Amino acid sequence: MSLGIDEIFELMSWDNDESAQIHGIEEAKKIRHLSVLFQPMESKSVWENCAKVLADKSDEELKLYLIDMFKWLQDMNWPGADIIYGRLREMPFEFIKTEYNICLLSAKGSGDSVWEKVLYDFAEGFGCSGNVYSS
Repeated sequence: MSLGIDEIFELMSWDNDESAQIHGIEEAKKIRHLSVLFQPMESKSVWENCAKVLADKSDEELKLYLIDMFKWLQDMNWPGADIIYGRLREMPFEFIKTEYNICLLSAKGSGDSVWEKVLYDFAEGFGCSGNVYSS
């Protein structure tokens, strides 16, 4: 019997012991609609474990959510940001370039210099300059 999202999040909270969190992660892996795992506003206490679940998904499963993944990098101090960053780095840059560019333009347009710097550093890790607009 599968658990509901509320019960899964309760298990995944950092307030629980490791075995409860692991159980929550295993239950969360069964979730098909991944949007509920992107920085749930109900509690930051589940973000790290949500990121672990997402990091386990294939590139194709995550394709629809790439902008949400890049938005998670707006503050690298947020729980799970390092996990999401690492998972994005595992993808071929050509696979994520369009969403990267959308987020870079958004960071520039909103004046979010911290996010912009993270995105520049991210692209440089692929050997690209931060301004990767060409298709």
